[in-house]
Amino acid sequence: MMTEVETTGTKITEKKTDELIQLGARLRGGQLVTQAGYTAGIAAEDGEPLKDILPDGYIEAVAGASAAVDAAAGDKTNMEEEAKDATAGQNTALREAKVWRRKVASRGRAMRRLGHKIPDTLVTITASRTVAPVLNQIGKMTAALRKNLARMGKKPQALLDEGVRLHAALSTADAGQEVKRLSTLPAKVRDYYAAKGTLYVGLKVINDAGH
Repeated sequence: MMTEVETTGTKITEKKTDELIQLGARLRGGQLVTQAGYTAGIAAEDGEPLKDILPDGYIEAVAGASAAVDAAAGDKTNMEEEAKDATAGQNTALREAKVWRRKVASRGRAMRRLGHKIPDTLVTITASRTVAPVLNQIGKMTAALRKNLARMGKKPQALLDEGVRLHAALSTADAGQEVKRLSTLPAKVRDYYAAKGTLYVGLKVINDAGH
């Protein structure tokens, strides 16, 4: 588990290992290491003020985590499993759901320009990488669409029906199934995913502290 770096003993996050593995499964190690390079530049520019905000040794711990991910990313087994999970993370239902959100938002904006009172829920979408936030937004959008059908142009019922179908499809891809699948991975792959999740959290902490 890569929540600590031996040279500093500084813990990067209190998140549980399973949570970090789930997070890391959706991330590319190479991209994280590249991002770590950018973040190191931010940390260097901020200097002492940033160190005053973060725990002692935190920046060094994240740098160590980046080096560990970089080393593990070249392992053949890790590369193969990472490629599989990256593909699984972009499953058909999720892609269709993202397309549906854009269709609803585009129509909502058009109807708003025509002078109809359209709620913000039907004109904006939020960036998301995983099923849970997309599922949450589709639930809110279908509820709002149901209340505003008369203001959403021609054949809005078909749009609503599609959203309901996609919400049901995504609901079947629950976290329990993902945890079960990840639990069957080789130990070194789980360690790699946990390391990626840990590095991701560490980079987010440094970026947030630098703003």
